[in-house]
Amino acid sequence: MSRNDTKAAEPSAITPAVAGIAVEDRKAAQARLERIQAFQLQLRELLQTGVLDLSEDQRSRVDNYLETVRADLAARFDVDISETEKRFSLGMRIASTLGGLAFCLALVLFFYRFWGQLYTGTQVILLAAAPLLGLALLGILGKCRAARYYVSLAAIVVLGSFILNLTAIGFTFNITPTPNAMLAWGAFALVVAYGCRLDLPLAAGLAVLTVFFSATSLSWTGGYWESLMERPEGLLPGGLLAAAIPAIRRNPGNMEFDPIYRLVGMSMVLFALTILMHRSAFSYLPLPHPALSIFYQLVAFLTAAAVIGWGVSQARQELFHLGSAAFVLFLFDRFFIWWWDWMPRYLFFLVIGLAALSLLFLFRRLRMLGRRSV
Repeated sequence: MSRNDTKAAEPSAITPAVAGIAVEDRKAAQARLERIQAFQLQLRELLQTGVLDLSEDQRSRVDNYLETVRADLAARFDVDISETEKRFSLGMRIASTLGGLAFCLALVLFFYRFWGQLYTGTQVILLAAAPLLGLALLGILGKCRAARYYVSLAAIVVLGSFILNLTAIGFTFNITPTPNAMLAWGAFALVVAYGCRLDLPLAAGLAVLTVFFSATSLSWTGGYWESLMERPEGLLPGGLLAAAIPAIRRNPGNMEFDPIYRLVGMSMVLFALTILMHRSAFSYLPLPHPALSIFYQLVAFLTAAAVIGWGVSQARQELFHLGSAAFVLFLFDRFFIWWWDWMPRYLFFLVIGLAALSLLFLFRRLRMLGRRSV
């Protein structure tokens, strides 16, 4: 074999381990595939314009290597190679979520339809077996390397069955409702999320645990935990803690779920501030109601602006979108409360349009600022 033949044969010897280096999850694999595709397009343009000159052997080696990496990523992580596949993946993701919710509703309706005809022992056995069978199904799907959409559907059904499990047991044995059930739901959702590498169970688990923290803190102050929406300030510490977890944890290697922590945490904070803007009289702060209302309006706008700034400075797209949406909603909410009752309708919507135009200009400036920082 000649030297050139040896060089040409080298790319085919690339092992999957080498081709998939520095890729630990599907998101990272999808990002790497998109970088490869962008590089291939740029390389083709450079070759066509004569800016770069490669021999046939060099070009063949590069193409073979990149195709090997693409094939390895597609085989191991089920990534979307084309825009058409991305569109189909979005449809499959929506279908799996709706299918999981439909199965959960079917399970609940079956419970209400036939539950009273079963003996108590049979009820307990069914309630205990449902989530265990669901976990076993998730394990089988994982070992069979099933598509993530089927795993996502099964995970939603498993979470629904576990929630129904604890709720039905409480009804059956007339157990006094407590927020501790939410602790179990949230912990179970996190187990499923990390076991199956799924975003939706993680988001649900974090939201439920934040609500549990709020309800528990309310009960510690002497209030009834089911009236937690009357004291939404309890959501603030839990939301801030969830958003800060990616920054304070000791193991920085696994960053797959970091955007979910930040997004859910700050969403809970902004949700609590939205309630406090309208119902500040329920605040823990010993201030007059008018002063509290103004205070929480300022805090809400400043928090939304801080989230936008966080997203721009750290290149966190999810935070920028969340902060922008919250700022716009807060602004239009204030416009409606201040001016709807006395301002002519045409003038009101004219002001809304001018405000939208101003926000468009502001966001464009922020985008340019973010581009300079890259």
